[in-house]
Amino acid sequence: MNRRGRSRRAAFTFIELIVAVALSVVLVRGMYTVFSAASALTRLSEEKTVVLEEAAAIFDYLAADLARSPYTSDTYYMNVSADRKSIMFQATRLDIAVDSYVYIRYYLSGTDLMRQVYERNEDGSFTEFDEDEDGSLDPITVGRHLVRTAEGTDGIGAFQAWYFDNTKGSIDDAEAWVDPAPATLEGTSRTRAVRFDITMISDSPEPELLEQSFTQIFPIFYSGD
Repeated sequence: MNRRGRSRRAAFTFIELIVAVALSVVLVRGMYTVFSAASALTRLSEEKTVVLEEAAAIFDYLAADLARSPYTSDTYYMNVSADRKSIMFQATRLDIAVDSYVYIRYYLSGTDLMRQVYERNEDGSFTEFDEDEDGSLDPITVGRHLVRTAEGTDGIGAFQAWYFDNTKGSIDDAEAWVDPAPATLEGTSRTRAVRFDITMISDSPEPELLEQSFTQIFPIFYSGD
């Protein structure tokens, strides 16, 4: 009798089994929820990092070209299109001695940001130029947002170029960034800083990735300043 009683007490009842299974389901579901949230957060962070790296690469291109802009005011040239989606400025050539210049244009084509090099003719017109002598006159793509591969909506949603009004005291002054853009700046009509606004767009289901905007200001220095 005593052995049978001990055996009965050691077994699980049906109710206890049901409770144990229910607790296991709750525990597993909770672990899955935590894991899923952590995975989504990691994916979001990775995609944001990719977009940030894309923007940084664009600004690196712009910084390198603007650093080659003339150091004197008599050869200065810059043009920002009326819609601000294009900027052309003068820069020293890479393939020959200094004091010989090319004209570099950045412009938005669809959802890609393009870079094209020109030389200026005597009549003031511009001709596509192969700065690196690699045999190609084609523009290169410097900005293309490809975090996701779905067609149609990924890319550079907006690109705008601004230049600083030298009569203003600070780049923090909203009115210091000329709007609308006046005629082409040449010679002594120069600017001391250029600003670029870039917006990356995506078809990502994550609201944080639909549009991400970046702004960078580049000072321009001249000899004798």
